[in-house]
Amino acid sequence: MPVIYIGGILGSKLYDRARQGYTWGDARGLLSRHWDAATLPPDAPRPRRVLLNEQLHEFKIIPGLLSSIVTRDVVNALEVGLGYRERADLFFLGYDWRDDYRRLGARIENEIQRVRLQFGQDQQVILIGQSVANLGLRYWLRQADPSYRAAIGKWYAFGPPWLGTWNAVHMLQEGCWPGSRLVNGFAPDTVAQCPSSWQLLPTESQMRDHDGQILHGFNIFDAHHWRDNGLPGHIPKLQARLDQGRASMRAISGWQAEDAHIPQTWFANARNLAVTAAVRGPS
Repeated sequence: MPVIYIGGILGSKLYDRARQGYTWGDARGLLSRHWDAATLPPDAPRPRRVLLNEQLHEFKIIPGLLSSIVTRDVVNALEVGLGYRERADLFFLGYDWRDDYRRLGARIENEIQRVRLQFGQDQQVILIGQSVANLGLRYWLRQADPSYRAAIGKWYAFGPPWLGTWNAVHMLQEGCWPGSRLVNGFAPDTVAQCPSSWQLLPTESQMRDHDGQILHGFNIFDAHHWRDNGLPGHIPKLQARLDQGRASMRAISGWQAEDAHIPQTWFANARNLAVTAAVRGPS
């Protein structure tokens, strides 16, 4: 079956049409601070300012000398090990990983339609979701038309953060620096403008103070608790952002009947919050 691969954070190039250059995807983009909220897709329909159709297989920090692997190893495994060929029966779906993951479904449906135009209307596909893309996948599958669910032969979820991730809190505190702090990255105030940051907050919100003592009664979705416990409480519209994150996580939490229609396999390591919560459980 054809494969549609949907990458995680930093996995798609972002080309800013207004500035006529990549804000993410090459070394020049990394050396500029042009990662602003104005480039996010707006709610009202208008021409998209940022194009995000190209997968970032490797980030060329110094072309020809130094690069950081993103999905190049995945391409090698699928092509060498299983005989797939990119753009023949292996397709990478670019999307804006900064934006609300609940918008991802429309792009998935368009890609399935495109593949079926090429392979036939009865063709099923394999979906591979990396990390945070699986949140958007689950949200879409729970409300997708049955014809789209029938088009999924198998869904492989690599590192799905079903209960969120503490990396989201770290990025909101410290920013995101894919290279190092020697070159420009994404400062905390920039990260805070991205809806995806709040949709990744950990629902298993057991906080500890600097002495390692549990903060009983802490609620990560309460802005007052952020201000009282050392988290960045100066963020504009903090409570509204927290409410949006909580609503998103509730929409993909637990198990629903629609989930059973899709054969799926999850791959997660021992640090995954869903895994650790299951291990702690009495059953």
